[in-house]
Amino acid sequence: MKRRWRWILLLCLILMIPVSASANSPGPAPRIDYTLNIVNTPRVNFYVTILTREPGASKSEMMVNALLDQDKVAGAFYSLVSDGWYPISELPREGFMRQAGDNRIQWGIISQSMSEYRVMLVTEDGTVHVSDPVIRRDYANEATYDVKTNELTQNIDYWEYAKRVMIAVGVTLVVELWLLKKFEFSNPKNRRTVIVTNLFTQTLLNFILFITHYYEFTEADFSWLLILEAVIPVIEGFIYANLFKERTVRQRVLYAFVANLASFAVGMVLYNIGIVFFVLYWLFMLIPGFLGSLFTSIG
Repeated sequence: MKRRWRWILLLCLILMIPVSASANSPGPAPRIDYTLNIVNTPRVNFYVTILTREPGASKSEMMVNALLDQDKVAGAFYSLVSDGWYPISELPREGFMRQAGDNRIQWGIISQSMSEYRVMLVTEDGTVHVSDPVIRRDYANEATYDVKTNELTQNIDYWEYAKRVMIAVGVTLVVELWLLKKFEFSNPKNRRTVIVTNLFTQTLLNFILFITHYYEFTEADFSWLLILEAVIPVIEGFIYANLFKERTVRQRVLYAFVANLASFAVGMVLYNIGIVFFVLYWLFMLIPGFLGSLFTSIG
């Protein structure tokens, strides 16, 4: 059983590594944060940017940094500021100005939040095209913009989403199978029940989260997560109470709730590992100073 846990944990770690490279391999390609594909691209040169709700560079800064010497283009980029829409600070790769027929534009990095955004395209003759606002989806680092209809369609990287689900399932199984042993459930049928049940509940949880987020049923994704995380222990408690082959019903239900709470906590730590290290770092830096000043004041 220990060997099985090791393989599950190893799979999770491999899936969490986006790129691997040997010492003799070339460096990784420049990171692409967002790619825009254009349909019905203009037959004249044009300029393109992304509008977000978060202010970026000022108009004068953008004109200087981007060598954007056409004031009418810069004016168009900032024409929706009164409505709360600001052009992002970063230029696309190869610059704002695009050749006629250019249908693929990429940004290496975007500093502003793109939780809600639009695409603006300005032709050399001054024609302005602006898409309707969209809510950026998880793993939607690519979109298609139809200039004729102003429709902006996001493209989801389903493999990246599937990797997240597999990591979540793997972590859950590692934690809950370990706790199964700690609760002294030794019957192999119990382990199989835990594995099959979690494959079902985790798939259900991630499917509901994906559907509610993608189709904008609600923007409160974390609230949905908490609701589902509260419902799933009830489902698993019922299953374990009826299918486990040893110990009392109370202990079976208790295991279900403790195991789910533990796997949820571990998952939150793993997906927010940067925040965890930040907090631990500052605790490590501040607590000694606080204790020192405390003892100094007492002395």
